Formats: sequence, structure tokens, C-alpha cells
Amino acid sequence: AAGVVECYVINREDFERHLGRLQDIVTARSSESAESAETRETREQRVGMIKKVKLLQLLGEEEVEELAAACTLVQYTAGASIISQGGTEAQEKFYMLKSGEVSVSRKGVEAVRLKEGSFFGEHALLEDDRCLKTDITAVGDVECYVLNREDFNQHLGSLQDVLRMRTAALGRARRESQFARVEAEKR
Repeated sequence: AAGVVECYVINREDFERHLGRLQDIVTARSSESAESAETRETREQRVGMIKKVKLLQLLGEEEVEELAAACTLVQYTAGASIISQGGTEAQEKFYMLKSGEVSVSRKGVEAVRLKEGSFFGEHALLEDDRCLKTDITAVGDVECYVLNREDFNQHLGSLQDVLRMRTAALGRARRESQFARVEAEKR
């Protein structure tokens, strides 16, 4: 060292009395760091999932981040009923299928199977329908990111607003495309 150096010394007993064992401090920091990385990875997965949902693809980065923070990951085992026809237990939720496959049936007849990247529950949010008209059952083990109506509306407004925004953007894109085509034909 060049120049004057001051050094403070603390003995082990005082260190541990005031700060705890050094090994515990290092271990706690390591687990905080791992937890932070895990949280970041989960957030990135949620953001990625939201960006895959066609209904939500026109959202800005800030809106996507807010939704990602509001999502909860819910796991279902094979055969579990996620939504029951005539039930009201899930009408307040929007589901994004992270992994697995679900069967969508109406009146006991399977209509379609949805896979990773699909979403369901939007009809209840859109129509404010209190009586569900479909059964959705986990075909195998399933993981869904779930948003409740309150969080969805808080961050995006109503689903109707999102659909209006999407429809307006698609209409603008269509008009711009037609205008470009007409301009190209003039040349």
C-alpha cells in the first residue's frame, strides 16, 4: 500500500455477537442470490408466456411485465378438473397453459385439446358470464399461469378494452397494407 493505511480489527467473538457466524452470512447470501436468479427465471418465463398469447401480443413491455408479476403458477395433476360446466369457481380467471395438455369438452363431448401456449377462461372475463359452459380437464400433468379478473382489469382494463385495442391495431395494419398496395399499383 502506498500512503497511510488505517485498518480496523474485530475479534471472532465480537464479530459473531454483532453479525453472526461468517459461514451463515455467506450461506444466506448464496441462497438469496440463487433465489433471486430463480425469481428472475420465473419472471422471464411468465413474460415469455404472455408474449406467446395472441390475444395479448399487442401489449407494451410495461404491461407485459405488470401482468407477469400478477400471474400465479398453478399445477394440476392428470385428470384434474380445472373448470367445470355449470360451475362458478373459475369464472374470474384467465389461464395460460405453460405445460401439458387440457381437454375442452361441452356436454360431455370433447371439442378440442389445448397445448402449451394456449389460453382459456377469456370468455368468462369477456362476457362476465357467471355460469360456465365447458369442462376443462388436465389430460396429463398441467401447469398454468393464472390471472384473476381483478389483476387483469387493474393492469389492462377490461378484456373488452384489450380486444378493442387489438381490433383497432389490426384495422390500421390492414388499411396501411391496402394503401401501400394502391400506391404500388399507381407506379
